[in-house]
Amino acid sequence: MAHYDRDGLVDPHVLYSLKAYRSAFTHITFVSVSADRLPPGYESLADTFIKRDNIGYDFGSWKVGFNALTAKDQFVEIVFVNDSIYGPFFDIEHILLSPNIKDADFWGLTSSHELAWHIQSFFFAMRRGLLSCGAAQRWWDSVRPLERKDEIINRYEIPMADYFLQQRHATKAIYMTPVPARIPWATICSGCDVRAPLQSARQLYYNRLATITNPMIVQWRTAIDAGVPFVKVELLRDNPCGLPLRPVFDYLHRHTRYPTELISAHLRRVAGISA
Repeated sequence: MAHYDRDGLVDPHVLYSLKAYRSAFTHITFVSVSADRLPPGYESLADTFIKRDNIGYDFGSWKVGFNALTAKDQFVEIVFVNDSIYGPFFDIEHILLSPNIKDADFWGLTSSHELAWHIQSFFFAMRRGLLSCGAAQRWWDSVRPLERKDEIINRYEIPMADYFLQQRHATKAIYMTPVPARIPWATICSGCDVRAPLQSARQLYYNRLATITNPMIVQWRTAIDAGVPFVKVELLRDNPCGLPLRPVFDYLHRHTRYPTELISAHLRRVAGISA
């Protein structure tokens, strides 16, 4: 689990996730770039706690955590997660045993067509087929500590699934997002400053296109119904598409036992939002 918190805390919603993971996984490595340790009384939620410098974002943390494991080929699978999600809203083993990913060597919760098709990296896994043949190790050996988030996305998140596909490893997701219809430039850039340089206009276009084709933002309910037991922090904190958010909380209250006060408290602390 890759962790970052601007205040150096391990938030209660993260501890809730760890408790759920504790019941499903035989070993948990927690890698933080901000906290020195888990809060007192919660140390048993992780078998290994690693504090590292804040370099390379989540992929840097995942690489450190992966390399800290021994006898990797003896694991059935290694799951990589971060703290950018609220949940899980139901038993995590429903994901691990999903028929949608039964034959996959590399899998994630959602596929996406942002910029290019890929498996989103907030929750993904590498199974024994990748671990025993060395493909997983070769991938992580290729990861370097880049400085910008967009570089990380373009160099690692987007190509990762295709890297394994090209080696004939089955790659799937719990929710395989449909290919979106082509969205005209004029629609995406409505309200753009026509005097802006072309490069800036292109960047704005791609930024907005990525946002409105992100299944965890615009299809949050469909993703949950497909078996994804999380919502993104970004959806409720930033609401990049200006969606009505009350239905998210109403859904969680009606259909799950997740303590939504954890979400409300986190949003108050990090964004000053009363939810």
